Amino acid sequence: MAALLGLLTALSWGTADFSARFTSRALGAMMSALGASAVSMTLMTGAWLWIGAPMTGGWLVIVLSAASGLATAAALTLLYQGLRLGTVALAVTLASTYPVWALVIGVVFQGVRPDGLAWAAMALTLFGVWVVSAVDPHGNADEGPEEVQDDAEPAAPRRGSLILIGLASGLCFALALKFAQPAVDGLGQITALWVARIASTVVLLALLVLSGRGIANPGRWTPVLILQGALDAAGYLALLSVTSGVAAEVATVVSSAVGVVTILLAHVILREPIGRTQWGGIALTFIGVAALSALGGASH
Repeated sequence: MAALLGLLTALSWGTADFSARFTSRALGAMMSALGASAVSMTLMTGAWLWIGAPMTGGWLVIVLSAASGLATAAALTLLYQGLRLGTVALAVTLASTYPVWALVIGVVFQGVRPDGLAWAAMALTLFGVWVVSAVDPHGNADEGPEEVQDDAEPAAPRRGSLILIGLASGLCFALALKFAQPAVDGLGQITALWVARIASTVVLLALLVLSGRGIANPGRWTPVLILQGALDAAGYLALLSVTSGVAAEVATVVSSAVGVVTILLAHVILREPIGRTQWGGIALTFIGVAALSALGGASH
């Protein structure tokens, strides 16, 4: 059951990210992230009221939970910007390096001393990322797509810029994880996630208003945004239903396949080309991610 719930999480998040490939190109990355976050927040509010989770803990854990939400908002916006301007395989693989960033943060700021297995998994992940980043689908090094498919979109940046966007997304996901851990201990899983989603929605809304762009009318993309948010919430609720012990570790490891789901959907449905070398890099990256998740309990 734990493995099935982990798979449900991977399928939910993977499909949500695949949907964001379309909404980010039509509405912009930040608007796509806002729509999905608002829907997820609404559903999380319903879950919080239904379960009757108490609002315990002091202001510090509430602030940490809100900080997790802010980091998540940044991570999603960066990921969606990568999906908007580049290939799904590149954006998702780079964003999936968050367990590596989490390990680095732990070593530098928390005094964590990883064992040899953790370092090996980290090296494997980074090598896989290097392979995916250095080789295009046709085997040519450092040549990003000249432009995205939608004629209304601007020309895509060079591959180096796309790599920075993807790695920054992974770093923000790692920060969200680090902030969430003590928040969950103080508030409980559902409450901490609920507060985080409120924070991410509010900050994205404020940034769009302050930027002068305002809130775009999603129009025909409204059902897709609702699907994104619903899948986000469903994935979290499935993963949170496995609370502790070996079962939770199994669910976490299986859920780390979220990026594989997104890449496969893009390859099958969009016919996004992925060369053999890139497939090898993708496989190495996600084997390393799964190993780090098992060793460190990292989550999306």
